[in-house]
Amino acid sequence: MNKPLLSAGVNGCGLNPLSRETGSSLIVVLIMLTVIFAMGVIAAKLSLFGEGAARNDRDRQIAFQSAESALLDAELDMMGPNNSANRRICKFDSLVIAEFVEGCGTGTNTGMCQNGAAPGDAWKTVKSNYTTESGTSSSNLTVEYGQFTGQTLPTGSSGLPIRLPRYTIEAVRYSGTGAATDSVASSKTEYAFLVTAMGFGVRQQTQVMLQALVYKPANKPNSGC
Repeated sequence: MNKPLLSAGVNGCGLNPLSRETGSSLIVVLIMLTVIFAMGVIAAKLSLFGEGAARNDRDRQIAFQSAESALLDAELDMMGPNNSANRRICKFDSLVIAEFVEGCGTGTNTGMCQNGAAPGDAWKTVKSNYTTESGTSSSNLTVEYGQFTGQTLPTGSSGLPIRLPRYTIEAVRYSGTGAATDSVASSKTEYAFLVTAMGFGVRQQTQVMLQALVYKPANKPNSGC
C-alpha cells in the first residue's frame, strides 16, 4: 500500500510552522504600536499642560505689573508731580482727612475711603467694584488708572492687560516714622494712606491685588494747597 506523501514544510497535522510564527509576530507588533500610541498621547498631554501653565504664569505676571502700575499712579495722585487738570494732590495731608468718607467717596473724592470699625479694611467693602466698575464715572467708588494723573497705559492687545487697573486710597492712623524727631505723643493724630490696587491680565478673570502704605507729610504753607 502506498503511503501518502507529506508536502514539504508541512507537519503531521497539515499546518505550516511559518503561519504560527507570523501570527505571533503580528500580536507583538500590535502591542508595540499600542504602547507607542499611548506614549505619544501622554507626551502630547504633558506638552499641552506645560503650555497652559506657561500661559497662566505669563497672564499672572501681566496682572501683577498692571497692579504695580496702579500703585505708582496712586502715588502720583497723592504726592505728584502731577500736571493733570484733574489733579487733587492737596486733598492728601497727614493731618487732614476730612474728605475721606466712611466706605469710599465719589466724584472728585473717588476712592478716598475710611473704615472706622476696621481700619485698613475699607477696600473689602468695595472689592466687587474693582471688577464691575469701568471708566471714570462720577458714581464710581474705585479710581481708574490715570483718572487724576493723566497717565496712560495700553490695554486690550495681545500680551497687554484686558482693562485698566483700579485702586482705592484709605486714610489710616499712623504712629510716625520712628525717627528721633517724631512726636508720637502729639495731640494731633497723623494719618498715612493705604493704597489697594487691582491689576488684570489678558483675561479679566486673572487678577492680582497689591497694597502699599504711603506717608505724606502735612502740606506746607505756600505749597499751593
